Amino acid sequence: MPPQTFVALGTVCSVNLYEDGTEALYRRITERLRQIEGAFSVNLPSSEVSAVNRMAGIAPVPVSAEVLAVLEVALAVAEKSGGAFNPAVGPLVALWGVGTETPAVPDADAIRALLPLVDYRKIQRDGATVFLTEAGMRLDFGGIAKGYAADEAVRVAADAGVRRALIDLGGNIYVYGKKADGTAWRVGVKNPENAGADLALQVELASGTVVTSGRYERFFEQDGIRYHHIIDPATGYPAERGVLSATVVGQLSLLADALSTAAFVLGKEKGLALLQNEYPDMDALILTADHRAASTPRIRQTATLLRGDYKWE
Repeated sequence: MPPQTFVALGTVCSVNLYEDGTEALYRRITERLRQIEGAFSVNLPSSEVSAVNRMAGIAPVPVSAEVLAVLEVALAVAEKSGGAFNPAVGPLVALWGVGTETPAVPDADAIRALLPLVDYRKIQRDGATVFLTEAGMRLDFGGIAKGYAADEAVRVAADAGVRRALIDLGGNIYVYGKKADGTAWRVGVKNPENAGADLALQVELASGTVVTSGRYERFFEQDGIRYHHIIDPATGYPAERGVLSATVVGQLSLLADALSTAAFVLGKEKGLALLQNEYPDMDALILTADHRAASTPRIRQTATLLRGDYKWE
């Protein structure tokens, strides 16, 4: 059966199970991804996360084990990254509206007023409940839910005996199993300055996930200035530390998703240090505005620059 493409999690998803794909299995994976969307999407009033947000400052809300598990990972990355990745960034995401029909640069006073609410340490867990302790707080799993979904898609495929698969959830890539010809998978990373045209680099890997956070993914322009969707929780503005894109490679897409956001927000030096010191099993590739490519040491052996205007550091 040919690869299947569908919309879920706010993006175009592509699943290729190669010779092991059946209609029933593709349907099972599609349904699982939509279950995850139904739990984590802030755009669905019926989601668990939306229920938590509605009750901010009022009362704890019971949530499923999977929401709790993803939240625990999100909070751990938030702690280790000094809040560069932050599941409490929801108020700022909503204020900027990037990716909606009405994005706009907010008033500086409005941004300052929200900064105290963007504090992941105010998220309380007690048993199977989550409580946002102040009215106006909002969880946002936009920087981690697709990674979790990719892991789950691979789990469903593996449980069904699939030998090889390629999962692409809007740029969150997971390549699973061995290719039929025995060669390594090659995953491209877009040119962050012309994402629709070409690739900046490629990574070879036997199996695993490649997740990129870039300023080209979602943005709007106002008064001739481009504003992207990756908000720095410390300032309330789109992160600007000279990074065009941050790519993380590893075996757990859930973690790679959160870490790519953290590395983008932290900037080149601190982003790479976070990976090397706290997550040595993961690798990072960072493309900067001065056309340099920086990385953790191990990934340099399997990454290839495809454009002459980028140079390795």
